[in-house]
Amino acid sequence: MGANIMLAVHCKKAEPLELRAPVQEYIAATYGDSAAQDAAEDLETIEGQRAQIVGMGGSLPSLRDLMAKCEGAGPHPIPDPTIPSRARGA
Repeated sequence: MGANIMLAVHCKKAEPLELRAPVQEYIAATYGDSAAQDAAEDLETIEGQRAQIVGMGGSLPSLRDLMAKCEGAGPHPIPDPTIPSRARGA
């Protein structure tokens, strides 16, 4: 039989950070100005979502729920550790 292995994930305090401008400059330098313009809206969305999560400071379940709402979380939602994997269909 296999052994049960537990992984501890420690929560760290995050700080507000300006992401959009440096990442957009990198994209422009690497892929061109049109690619940077195409990514501008996505970068703004990501920066807004990160700011919302950093500023929230709530309970872990509320942070998990907020992160699950992020675009792209649809096919790979963050699992709820309180629900057994068999019940989730895993």
